[in-house]
Order: sequence, then C-alpha cells, then structure tokens
Amino acid sequence: MTTDPTFAEQEDFLTLTAFVAGLKAAGANPTRQSFMAAMSKITNYDAGGLLAPEKLSFRDYTPANGCLWVAQLRGSKFFVMPGTPICSPSVKFKG
Repeated sequence: MTTDPTFAEQEDFLTLTAFVAGLKAAGANPTRQSFMAAMSKITNYDAGGLLAPEKLSFRDYTPANGCLWVAQLRGSKFFVMPGTPICSPSVKFKG
C-alpha cells in the first residue's frame, strides 16, 4: 500500500477481521447457522489488537465506554498509537 487507508478500507479491515474470527470459531465446514451461532459466542473481539484494550461481544453491542482509537499504518500493518484508546464512560452509544 502506498497511500493512507481510506475510511472505507479501515472499516473493511474491521469487518474482515470479525468475519475471520467467526469462521475460526465456527470450525471446519461452517454453515450459515454454525457461523451465526459462533459469532454470538465471541465476547473478546479486538480487531486484531486495534480495539485493545477494549473487547467487543457480538452478543452485546453496548460497550461500557466510548473510545477513540488512533492507528498508524506502517508498511502493511496497523499499529495502535501510544496513549490510545482515549475512553470515557460518559460517551454512550445507543443501539
């Protein structure tokens, strides 16, 4: 990659890492039903470390804190910037 990732590319990264986590959790020969069941059991998704230290549950989309993560692309890998995420319990997300 020779340019900064677009917002769409960043969102795609999050989506694809979630999809891969679901496939791994569903085991060999996943079906639509086993994939969805496996996704609902994932409670520690961190997007390959980009959401760290926060973890998402695909069963409960209501995080305890609102957070802002800042990552830098170095070569072909993202690295979370020191001092982030910046989190606050006063920022609430509504489902």
